[in-house]
Amino acid sequence: MMKYIAAVALLCVAFVYAQSPSPCCTPDQWQGYNFAWDYERDFRAGLNISYDATNSLMAIALSESHGPEHQRTYDIISNYDLKRQYIYDFRRKECYTTDLTEEFPKECIPDDAQFLASATIGATLPVDIFGFRVNETLIFATVAANCIPVEATTIIRDNGRGEPDASTSHFWDITAGIADPSVFTPNAACVTAPKPLEQAVHLAEGVLSGHHKFRMPCSFRKSH
Repeated sequence: MMKYIAAVALLCVAFVYAQSPSPCCTPDQWQGYNFAWDYERDFRAGLNISYDATNSLMAIALSESHGPEHQRTYDIISNYDLKRQYIYDFRRKECYTTDLTEEFPKECIPDDAQFLASATIGATLPVDIFGFRVNETLIFATVAANCIPVEATTIIRDNGRGEPDASTSHFWDITAGIADPSVFTPNAACVTAPKPLEQAVHLAEGVLSGHHKFRMPCSFRKSH
């Protein structure tokens, strides 16, 4: 009888394990809003994201702030077929360009991520939670059905002052497809009077340090 019970228990464990969600990739085309907050430094960034893996395009309308006195807004368009990125600074009305050296960054939870739990946000939204490490950084990624991004938390063991640092990124109003392809068209200044990115010493932290840090890719891709 004990052997029978043990065998059934093992089968149940195997069944539950087999049903655990696997790491996934977001849909090939989607748009939505991403809000990121590094509360250690009171650094906030809001991003309207248009993600098009089908055509290797990314557009981000970025607003970021270090408190009420330091707010900046940019349009950032990345064309991975042309290997070109355009950054338009609304405050200065100037456009900066730079070369892209990487391939289009597919937004995926890495294969070696560990499934942590399934849960329900609020009363109705079922989600899956994964965890993984990038060097000394611990990342928790939360996704809904079809790998729609919901939230990501990044924890750095040492922020340079011997203390841990954490930032959280939330995703809202995600819709499938690209409603208006013109979001991938650079500002006219990017065609008539572009400047090399090296001249943009005034650009805000989120742009110069890698604006992609504040979209889902930062939280989901191990390459960053």
